[in-house]
Amino acid sequence: MQAGSSGFVWHLTEPGHRLLHPSSGRQRQAEPSVTFLSHTLAVTEARLVIQQTIAQGGGELVVLRTEPACWRSWLRPSGGTRWLKPDLEVITRAADGQEDHWLIEVDLGTENPARLLATCHRYQDHLHSGIEQAATGGYYPQVVWAMDDAGRAHQLRQAIADDPGLNTALFRVVTVEELAGLIQQGAGQA
Repeated sequence: MQAGSSGFVWHLTEPGHRLLHPSSGRQRQAEPSVTFLSHTLAVTEARLVIQQTIAQGGGELVVLRTEPACWRSWLRPSGGTRWLKPDLEVITRAADGQEDHWLIEVDLGTENPARLLATCHRYQDHLHSGIEQAATGGYYPQVVWAMDDAGRAHQLRQAIADDPGLNTALFRVVTVEELAGLIQQGAGQA
């Protein structure tokens, strides 16, 4: 290195580092996007709302898994793997002993509504595979869409209701503000 306008600083870029140290396992460094951070904070907020709601009602939070620990995979009849990637998996136990199972998707309006409907179909396919029911003694979790916008929540509710291939009882679409009330009610009563 030299001082002044003729000084140079040389360093390896990511590809150069991978060439010199192929077994280092070094990953690319990238800052998370604003969208990713907003979604992570929204999922954290949903988690806190659920924990506080259960605690206030005298219940118990039995399981709370975030992604990727709550993801599920299953095989298609053709042998290909399909994935469900909910944001949260929650099992709650009310004061009266009633257990509720939830798979929660948090939406901040960044996805195309057609993609949300395709995700609903993936949940429906997972339900029909029977894998979840075999693992849980015959029970499939309630799928909850927690939306940040009431208009968007209404739009998804309507799209699910209008789709003849979807079992509307499998899904609950609420705003983030309505999430606490849904958890208080329980999956069976909602």
